[in-house]
Parts: sequence; structure tokens; C-alpha cells
Amino acid sequence: MIASLSSALSYLLDGLVAVARDLLLVEADCAANLPSRSWLERLADLAKKAQPPHCATSSKQLPAIEPLGVTPTALKLLLKAVKHHYGDDYITKTTTQVCDDVVKPLLAPIPNLSLVQLLQHASREKESGASANLVLPGLELKPANRFVSHAWRYTFAQVVESLLRYAEEQEEEMYYWFDLCCNNQHSAASLPYEWWTSVFATSVGNIGHTLLLYGPWDDPVPLKRSWCLFELHTSVKQGCQATVLLMDGQGLKEVLETGVADGITMALSTIDARSAEAWNPDDKAKIDQAVEASIGFVELDIQVQAYLRDSIAKQADELLLVDKANLGLMGGVASLYLDQGHLEQAELLYQRALEGYEATDGHDHSATLSAVNNLGNLYYTKGDYAQAKSLYTRALSTREVTLGPDHIATLASAYSLATLYSTQSNFDEAEALYCRVLAGRQAKLGPDHPATLNVTYNLANLYSTQGRVGEAESLYRCTLAGREAKLGSNHPATLDVLLNLGQVCQAKEDFDQAESLYHRALEGYQAKLGPDHPLTGCVINNLANLYQAQDKLKDAEPLYHRALAIKSRLLGPDHPDTLNSVNNLAVLYKKQGKLREAEPLYSQALTGYEASLGRFHRHTLMAAINLGNLYIASERVSEAQPLYRRALTGFQATLGPDHPNTSIAAQLCKLTKA
Repeated sequence: MIASLSSALSYLLDGLVAVARDLLLVEADCAANLPSRSWLERLADLAKKAQPPHCATSSKQLPAIEPLGVTPTALKLLLKAVKHHYGDDYITKTTTQVCDDVVKPLLAPIPNLSLVQLLQHASREKESGASANLVLPGLELKPANRFVSHAWRYTFAQVVESLLRYAEEQEEEMYYWFDLCCNNQHSAASLPYEWWTSVFATSVGNIGHTLLLYGPWDDPVPLKRSWCLFELHTSVKQGCQATVLLMDGQGLKEVLETGVADGITMALSTIDARSAEAWNPDDKAKIDQAVEASIGFVELDIQVQAYLRDSIAKQADELLLVDKANLGLMGGVASLYLDQGHLEQAELLYQRALEGYEATDGHDHSATLSAVNNLGNLYYTKGDYAQAKSLYTRALSTREVTLGPDHIATLASAYSLATLYSTQSNFDEAEALYCRVLAGRQAKLGPDHPATLNVTYNLANLYSTQGRVGEAESLYRCTLAGREAKLGSNHPATLDVLLNLGQVCQAKEDFDQAESLYHRALEGYQAKLGPDHPLTGCVINNLANLYQAQDKLKDAEPLYHRALAIKSRLLGPDHPDTLNSVNNLAVLYKKQGKLREAEPLYSQALTGYEASLGRFHRHTLMAAINLGNLYIASERVSEAQPLYRRALTGFQATLGPDHPNTSIAAQLCKLTKA
């Protein structure tokens, strides 16, 4: 075995002598005027002096995992060896190719060892005195302090260079548990799944810190790989800290400074373990079987998304603490907070960024106006429409003067203001702006550009809300054709159009067509996201609404219960989408005359909306009216009156005196003398 090991290593050695000589001058050899020799050649010499440790285990015993991590020096040397093996083409070789072409052949004579175990053997030989005069970098092995999760489709050079860059930024010495080096690559593929869920999982927990190599930032490869998602799920279960390391030399700071934080959140929202891939179909089947038998795909998606979201937010906080005056970073972190629902933190940072830009660049600078629009988005999300309108109007009017009415940035401001008007039911103003933006984007970007289709879709929503179902249907079908061509039939954005088109058909009382569209959407969501995903629950909820509209109450009730169960489990009892299903079930019970069953659901919806959306949000105010209506049906007028007064006050403050909702609340107050 010893001779064969030396033979297996020799194919790398001749060329590596020249590569390694620049890095590895061995003091003992220099003193004796002997030529310096390569890293791997010295490992081969050490291996000749003693039998490497035998690592076989009984058939009933799961093999132990080596908890040691490799140093950045060892990875740098291995990268040098890979570069010599492939030549200039090394930069294109994936980690999978390096494993097959370099690591496996290197260890073929000793297939029961990993590269780390070979280094460990060499280190023991040196410590025993057998090679006391030998200086060999890369032998230092200590318990790993970072578990590296990466996609094997990344190039090996990308992976190593990212790990070296990260190590340079850390105060402590890095010891990486890197599977290429730390797992026995001859047997890793045949390890039973039980090993991964027990021995491996425990070791990840003992390391305590997972380092995810992540890129590109807006379409990260690991989120589409079954093994990476499994490793992240394992890290969640084991309570590990996580660090997301962006690839290609671009750090999180640079990404946040570009103002595209929403892309990070959007990428996380695409996590879909069911559709993730693995190089080995058997691995994919084992992982899927285990997920289905335990937490399920949807729960895994939610866990991993929250894990990475929280990790990225923590890293962003740390960046901002170091660079407090960086306005671009400040705005990027604020956008990250907004996308994650942390509205108070986002508002504070947006305000600070706007004040900073106004002080340094002036009130009309493009960066200042972007900050104005961002703060407007924050207030819109909070339901503070007056503040949002003031900021959107400022950004639009200034951009019209400085950039022109048809500039892409000007159209973006007009689009934001149109969306606000639509929410406030200012339909004429919203329609005029949407039509302006649609014409501008069609001219600038083309009719099938995703940004153009977004305007088409929202204009259809506006028409649908107004009851202009013919115009809405036409635009929905246009959007559907465009998104099917660009994104595919089962993309969530395409399925959203099916859902809204079904609502239009329902409004036209074309119930058969509506049901067909809902079922198409349901099949698509179940295939893409699984039967228990919140969006699947939304389709089930709409299908229940359809049956209720046809007085098929017995058909509707189990669907409402199913939708509510999905949303309660995955989103929590106080999430607005969950509360929508609570409210719908209450409406059904009231329609059935089950007032006792309806009352606690209406109360739950009101309390939940107030806690999650605020006292004056339109959903909260409509819930107050719904509960008041129940009290009227129960002949409890005195309990309904304060709810109607509250709704009237809220709608007057947020929507104005002429809004239809305000008028309804005013009429209810008048009828009950509230």
C-alpha cells in the first residue's frame, strides 16, 4: 500500500516542485544545500515511513466523522496543485471536476482515508520525531470552527479564493470543515442517509458556525441544490450561527450599496426544496423521502428562508456599525429591513439616509430622490398614505423637471403614486398614471418586458376593483400570455394572473370558467410549491369563495378550513393572510346563521389585524365593521356602536371623507345612532 501511495502521488510531483518552491523553502534542506521539494512529494515521503491508520468500521457501525478543519494555507497549496494539473484552464474547473480528476486519484491507493486524515498522519509522523527536521506548511489541523456549505457546481478556484478572502477578514485563525478535504471522497456517495442525519448533523452542531458560499446574489446556486438546503436545514436544527459569504469578490456591503436589497429577499423567497436538484438522483430521492417523512418541504423552505434572512440582517447590522456614515449602505440596510417587515428600523434608517443626502448632495439630486421614494415606500407599507403621497409627489415632480417626463426613473415615481391612488380608491388619478407609465414602458422597454407586464397587471387589478370586468379580463389575458412566454406556465407570477383572472370570471358569474382557472392555478401552485404552501392556501381560499358565491356552502366550508389550517401552521395565527381566512370562515358561518361560531372568528380577525397591521389599517377597520354587523344581527346594538365609530374615525383619517368605505361607516353610525 505504501508503494502504491507514492505512485499515486507522483503524477503531481514533478510539476509541483516548481510551483511549490516559491512558497515552501524547507529550512533543513536549505541548510544542507539540498533542492527544495514539493508539498505533496513530502507527504508521499512521510507516508512511506509508516502505515496510514486503518479507518474501517464494522458493518453495523456508522463511520465516525473527522472533526478537524484545514487551514487556508492547505487550501492555497491545494489550489496551486490544481492549477498545475490543469494549466490555465484550472479557473474553469468545478469542485466536482477537481474531486474526480485530482483528489480521488491522489487517494486511490488508500481509499479509506480523506485528505485531512492523510495530513493528520503526516503531522503525527512529524510530531513523533520521525521527520523532526521537516518544515511542511498545511499540516496544522485543529477542530474546525467553520462548516463550509457550497455548491459543487462552483469552480474550485472561486470556492478557495472566497475562503481565503474570508479568512483574511477574521481575527481568529480559520479551520474549515470543507467536504472535499474532510470527507472520504471514495465512500461519501455510499454513506447511508442515517449517517448524514446523525453523525454528520452532530458534527455540524459541534462546529457551531456555518459558512454558506452564496452567489450570484440575485440567483444563488445553493438555494437550488438539495444537499445545500439539507445542510442549511441541519444547521438550523443544530442551532448554528450562519454567515452568508457572497462569491466573486463582491461582499454584502457592495450589494446593499447598489440599492438592490429587494433582490436578496426575492432570491430567498424562491427557495423550493421540492424542486431542488442533486447531481446523484439517488441522493435527491433520499433527501426528498426524509423531508417528506419529517417536517415537509414547505416547512423546510420556511426554516431555511428565515435562517438566511436573519443571518443576512445580522451581517448588515454589523456592516453599518462599522461604517455608520455610509448613506448608500444605510439605504440598502433599510430596504432589507423593509422587505423583512421590520418597519420601525427601516423608517429610522431611511430618514437618516434622506437627511444625509439632502445635506451633501442637495434636494434635487438623483440619490436624494431615490431616498425620498424609498421612504415613501416605507410609509405606503405602513398604511400612512398621506406621508407616502407627499414623498411620491415630491419625487415625481422633481424628476419630471430634472430628468424629463418619460425617463425610466420618472416613470417609476409615477408608478408608485399610481399604486397609492389605487389603494386609496382614487381610481381616476390611478388610471391616468398607470396608462402614462404603461405607454412609457412600452416605448422604452417593449410590451413584453417584465416591468411593462407589471403595469398591465396592476391596471387590470384597478379595472377589476372598479367592476370593469371586460377591460380587466383583456389586460389579464395579455399579462398571462406575456408571463407564460417569459416565465413559464407554472411560475408564481403567472399563476397569480390565473388567480385574478378567475376572480374576474367569478364577478361575471362565469362560474365554470372561474373554477377551471382556479383549478389550473391550484395545480400549478401544488406542483411548484407543494400542497401546503401559503400561496396554495390562497387558491383554496378563492375556490371556497367561489362556492360560497354559488351558495354551495357545504363545498366551501371544508376548503376554508383547509386554507386556514395551512396558513395558521406556516404563517402563524396573527399573519394577515391567516386572518383573511379567519374572516372568510366567519362570513360563511354568519351566512349559515351560526352566529356563535362566527363571533370568536370575527374577534380574532380584528385583534390580529390590529396587532400586525395597526389600529387604522383598512383591514383592521373593515374587521371592526364586520364584528359590528354580527352584533347587529345578534341584536346587540350598544356593542356595535363603538366599532362603527372607530371605523368611521379611521377611514376619515386614512382615506378621507369621500371614500366609499368612509361613506359606509358613516351610514352605519347614522343607522345605529353611534
